Amino acid sequence: MSTTKFIKQLGGETIVYGLSATVTRFIGIFLIPLYTRVFTPADYGIIALIASFDGLITTFTVLGMDNASARWFYVDTEGKPEVRKQVISTWFWFQSIVSIITTIIVLGLSTSLADMMLNSPAMVGLIIITSFTWPLNTFKKVLGNLLRYQRRAWHTVFYSIATSLLTIGLTIFFVVILKSGLVGIYWAELIALSVMSVVAVIILKDWISPGSFSFALLKPMLIFALPLVPATIAGWVTASADRFILKAYENTSEIGLYSVAATLASGMTLVIGAFQMAWGPFAFSIIDEPGSHRVYGKVFSLYFWLGCGLATALTIFSPLILYIFTTSQYAGAASSVAYLAFSSLAIGATYIAALSCGIAKKSIPSSISIFVGAVVNTALNFILIPRLGRNGAAIATLVAYATAAIYLFVAGQKLYPIPYRFRDAIVCFGFAWSLIGLDHFILPTWGIWPFLARLGMCFLFIPLALVLDVVRIEHIRSFSRMISQRFVWISTK
Repeated sequence: MSTTKFIKQLGGETIVYGLSATVTRFIGIFLIPLYTRVFTPADYGIIALIASFDGLITTFTVLGMDNASARWFYVDTEGKPEVRKQVISTWFWFQSIVSIITTIIVLGLSTSLADMMLNSPAMVGLIIITSFTWPLNTFKKVLGNLLRYQRRAWHTVFYSIATSLLTIGLTIFFVVILKSGLVGIYWAELIALSVMSVVAVIILKDWISPGSFSFALLKPMLIFALPLVPATIAGWVTASADRFILKAYENTSEIGLYSVAATLASGMTLVIGAFQMAWGPFAFSIIDEPGSHRVYGKVFSLYFWLGCGLATALTIFSPLILYIFTTSQYAGAASSVAYLAFSSLAIGATYIAALSCGIAKKSIPSSISIFVGAVVNTALNFILIPRLGRNGAAIATLVAYATAAIYLFVAGQKLYPIPYRFRDAIVCFGFAWSLIGLDHFILPTWGIWPFLARLGMCFLFIPLALVLDVVRIEHIRSFSRMISQRFVWISTK
């Protein structure tokens, strides 16, 4: 088995999956220049708090049924379209009912929630508009998953792009042209979801007939799905609860700066997210191939080399990026970017670590790692935020995700050993932070020579890869040709 051949295959699949995975994340990055020029850091903090609240509510409205639908869609349904329609219809109507009930409850508590979360009952309108998006999100989520189940990747990309462009266009119309302020963001999202829900109904009409709903199917799907909810909530705690803890000690301006840093650091997820989507199917597809362990080990080393390089580049150029795309009042966000960028790297590492558990068909270590991360994150937030503010929250996030990844690697190696070269990860991580330290303590922030020096620091990762034998010169040339051919193929479609 040629390791290079399969590494190239994974690289190609990552590019294709990345088109779908990055579209929705692109909205947040694209809107940074708009939001930071129209809204103050305090306003941005309100946006971040509502987004975190929205993420928590979504966890309860979905209740793990997206995972259950994937499981039941393929089980004994080959050649039985009516059964597959029952799976999708049952999921759709169940989530719709739960979403509507949740919306009604939140509407009744909206004033209290606005006072508690935002310290302003006058912001109740933002909570109300947001609550109306939850039932509409059902159409988007069900259609997106169905297209994935049918392996209609390009249809998924087109639907996501259309939703993104409509959201961006409406946001600009409400916020910039009508000058409607914060409320314009949520009207734009609500209208965009309404329009795209109509499109989803047209596509899904044969799949969501009420007559296809099955109570007999709902019970086993819920039995499968509900145990996944606590882990999902724990994941939300690690990813989003720090905004609310930060609010307890700081003002919303601090939350706004933290949120801008997180959005900038999410540039890492444009690559990491694509890898996550490609990795699972690829890794399991070659389990029985001779030498698959060598491929897994090589991917591990490549991942940390490339990820550390990207995180370093994003960190040392963050002041310049913020200067170009935001205003001076957001410059302080740069100090949190490094921790959040490497947090994204740690999140992706857990997907590699989970491979051993997946091969051994043991899911408990993965669930434990999520809870470990949540506990570490919560504890460190209460310890560090009073002392370090938003940087304390960022450090807590990095330590939490790194701890979860390390635990999962240790547990996974006991179940199914894979020859990872952990030395490569340690060296790349240490090298990256050494460069970040040199940049922080030695290089001036502005100037052409500091810019060129930072550029040169990023290119130092190329000789590092050669020294570690992570890649070779012929690999770089071959991968460059593959990427060029892939984009030429995409442009002809």
